[in-house]
Amino acid sequence: LGGAPPPPPSLLPGPAPAGPPEAMVGAGGARLPTRDAGGRRQGYDVLVPDASVDEVGGPLSPLSSGAAPGRPWRGPAAAVAASLLGAAALAVTAVASRGRSGARHSGHSAVLDTVGLSEEASGKLGQCGKVDQGTDYVLWGDQWGMAFDHIPDPEMCCAMCQGIPKCQSWTWVKDAGLDGCPSQCWMKGRLPDIKVSKGGYISGVPPPRPPIIAEPSLAAMYSGDEWRHKEHSESATDSSFVCGKVDEDADYQSGEMLNAVQFITTADRCCEECRSTSGCEAWTWGKLRVDDTENSVCYLKSAAPMRDQIKTVPGVVSGLPGKGPMQRPQFDTQAVKVVRPGSLFCFSLVMPQSYEQELMSAQHSLNAGIFACDEAAVYSNMSISLAPGITTGIVDSDLHCELGGESYTALNTWIFIAVWRKVVVDGRYLHHDWTVKVDPDSVFFPDRLSVVVAEHQGIGYLNNCKYGLHGPIEVLSRSAVAALAQDYAASFDGKSPKRCVEELHFGTWGEDVFLDRCLSDVLKVSRGMDERLMCEAHCDCPDWYWCKNGTSRVSFHPFKRPDLYSQCVANALDASHSMAQPVMVKKLRK
Repeated sequence: LGGAPPPPPSLLPGPAPAGPPEAMVGAGGARLPTRDAGGRRQGYDVLVPDASVDEVGGPLSPLSSGAAPGRPWRGPAAAVAASLLGAAALAVTAVASRGRSGARHSGHSAVLDTVGLSEEASGKLGQCGKVDQGTDYVLWGDQWGMAFDHIPDPEMCCAMCQGIPKCQSWTWVKDAGLDGCPSQCWMKGRLPDIKVSKGGYISGVPPPRPPIIAEPSLAAMYSGDEWRHKEHSESATDSSFVCGKVDEDADYQSGEMLNAVQFITTADRCCEECRSTSGCEAWTWGKLRVDDTENSVCYLKSAAPMRDQIKTVPGVVSGLPGKGPMQRPQFDTQAVKVVRPGSLFCFSLVMPQSYEQELMSAQHSLNAGIFACDEAAVYSNMSISLAPGITTGIVDSDLHCELGGESYTALNTWIFIAVWRKVVVDGRYLHHDWTVKVDPDSVFFPDRLSVVVAEHQGIGYLNNCKYGLHGPIEVLSRSAVAALAQDYAASFDGKSPKRCVEELHFGTWGEDVFLDRCLSDVLKVSRGMDERLMCEAHCDCPDWYWCKNGTSRVSFHPFKRPDLYSQCVANALDASHSMAQPVMVKKLRK
């Protein structure tokens, strides 16, 4: 779900499930995607990384890179992980040197001098700069350290070290005796006490960590012009909808709080939210504050109020859900004006009690990712408070799916059928020219996307990879989502896109393949292609882990820890210094 790969078959409890033919297994043990005769992907290919991590913080005397070949070190806190960077141990060809010096800061030489590396003794390793070839860094005494299995490239090891603040030096072991990709990466909490000559070892220090440059969101850029969001908050409510009792200037203080839904612009829409939420018997909606550009919050409650539970609060509206027609997907693009030309509505799906919650909270604190769009929403299957004023909307799904298909991947199509239903029912996409689904572990730059979509006016949706649409970022125009919404509305209960479900055989597909085929093959929505949308190893984007693959890349994937995510943001901004208003934005404001 959301691009997070499951544990690999070789690390699952009990017998490992049967895998694909040998030709389908990459150097790192990762399952490669299968493709049809036309080269289109049959299965979702953010796959099993086959990576594990050991973290230690106690006495280590000495802390070296531990394992002789054939005897990998295992610490007391060993755990299976989908790698801190995400699918870090993909089937990527191990390349010891990229042949590029990369961008380096003046402080790098001073750090190298501290550990006694000379220009003659050091090799060079891409953007990592100078390294110590054939050398293990040994540290004495108590210190922090981490070990990662199946890291195919020393430069990736260096990039991971840069992304973890505690890491001050690193060692990559070419052959640690592991199955599949045998390489191992060690991160160490300080510079080495001694250097030991060892064949097949490469050591170094991470490049300097550039700071994150604070940038305004797209909504803030336009807060003073004629496309102000609150001036275009027309309700997308179906005219046949009939709400129940409504009390102006009243707060219902009854029952339990079921959810607090963000970006609800009218009391009618709050009533709709209550009607579509199981167990909701009353609702309270707070109007926009004069000094606040954010939309109002809809509070859903489990019981209707007694007379003494109705409190007078000016500007607040409360009511009962009523017994009118059930809420249906909205697709009338003529009835609603967009907040501004080229505006972005962005959303993510979060798995409860997972690393994704922490990632989304970190993005909000940075005003990064979807929170830098014109409007944002976060969904889950339960109400989760991610940050002050940010609570997840509820999707009708348990968010669990089976693993399967020839690539042994998450069969998550039905999960995202429920998610897209929530998007079309909420109707917020109608207020924006583009709707963007972003996985929580995708480092995403909305201002860069604004430049890209300006070049694709009239296109239904954008493909992001030569192998077919990949799920980390999905970019749909308003007309494309409206076509999808109309297919939902055609089903007997409005919960799934009728023609797409009936005409496609998607039992072994991931959600991205289903969405791609649904839009292009069934609904005949036009598709554009722009490789700037995404940088990840599965689409042959080299050195994705540095986040410096051009100044126009819209997203980098995957980064599953807040510190690594933040470092990717910093590296991307440091590489370009172009996160201010894009060209198209300047033209619009003029």
